[in-house]
Parts: sequence; C-alpha cells; structure tokens
Amino acid sequence: SLAFLSAMTLGRPITAMRAWDTIRCIDYLQTRSDVGRIHLVGKGSLSAAMTALLAAALDRRASSVQLSALPATLRVPMEDESTDELYLPNILKVADIPNLAALIAPRPLHIQALLADDLHPLPETASREMFQFAFRVYELMGAANALMVGQG
Repeated sequence: SLAFLSAMTLGRPITAMRAWDTIRCIDYLQTRSDVGRIHLVGKGSLSAAMTALLAAALDRRASSVQLSALPATLRVPMEDESTDELYLPNILKVADIPNLAALIAPRPLHIQALLADDLHPLPETASREMFQFAFRVYELMGAANALMVGQG
C-alpha cells in the first residue's frame, strides 16, 4: 500500500508509528479526571491487533488488552499486501509475537484467535504450542489465567 511504502521510505514502519500514536492517546487519557483504567482493543484488522499488542508491550499503563485475531508469528509470507502492516524490520532477530505478548504480563490479554502463517485460525492445541513462551511467562508471574487465547 502507499501508506506502507511511504512509511518505509521515512524509515519508520507504519505499525510502529501507529503504536506511538496509541501511546500518545494514553498520555492524553491519563490527563483526564473522568478516565479510570485504560483497556486497549485491537479488532477488525491485523493492523489494529498488531498496533494494540505493540503499544501495550511498550507501555504498561494499559490495564488490559483484547485482540480479535493476531498471527502467532511474524514469520508470515510477505508477498500479500495484507501482511505489509505486520512488517517490523529486524524484529525477528530478537523477538516474535509470543515475546511481545509476554511483555504484557501480568496484565490481562485476550486474543480471540491466533492465526497460522497462512492467516487462517489455528486450532486450540496449535495455539497453545505456538504461544508456549507467553503462557510460561504469565504462569511464572502468577497470572496464568490472565492470558486467554481463543476462549470465550
């Protein structure tokens, strides 16, 4: 997409810019006396889910996170334009989706569906296996029930 190419030309991945904007929104919400807890919701697109995940991983002020669908890994085919917005240069050298999810612990994280590399929903057994790292971190932090994948 044009937005993706423009962002990459500037050397700033569009997902990272959206996460930055989300964190700036949290800054604003924290200045309001009529706002209590902040819950991030990323629904409707891969971009929305990825933005909410990244913002919550980088900023601890979000009390909980709810995502509709999220790839279990960033190792997805990049030929499809729908995956453009998942691209974070060099992130796979240090982290993948389960690592980002683990950064949210012990705060509640509910992912309605994890997606395989073909972007189709994974069965529950495969989801638990691919997200084993995140589940283990939540368990070690005494918040095993706070991470829900594909439940309810």
